[in-house]
Amino acid sequence: MKQSLGRLVAILHRRNIAYLNHVLKPYGITSAEVGIMRSLYRGEDRTQEELSLTLSIDKAAIARSVKSLEEKGYVRRISDERDKRCNRLFLTEQALALQDEIEPLIDAWNERNKAMVGEDEYERLCDDLHALLSQTGEEQR
Repeated sequence: MKQSLGRLVAILHRRNIAYLNHVLKPYGITSAEVGIMRSLYRGEDRTQEELSLTLSIDKAAIARSVKSLEEKGYVRRISDERDKRCNRLFLTEQALALQDEIEPLIDAWNERNKAMVGEDEYERLCDDLHALLSQTGEEQR
């Protein structure tokens, strides 16, 4: 039987989502929301459009997740002073207080996978996937 990279990556992605939803359930955060939080941990004061581009997630999905995070008290939107049509996103104190708790849970998935295949193989696999993403992204433009 031929191997299908797309199928294998999709299965791995679904397992990662299940893992994240499980470990983040006590915090009321979903796998769809945690990427936004992590991105904001690395730098706040971003628009939803910037997050959409950074995370390669469509604008509607970003909007839904941001709204949910806002309702949960993790994100606040502040109207952009230059462009009133867009909002700048910031983490609340509640979200900032969780960073040291949830980041190790998220990182554990990658560390476990790295331990299974070895650090060199893991890095090579990530490099290869980045190369494929770069090539396939250019083909769609």
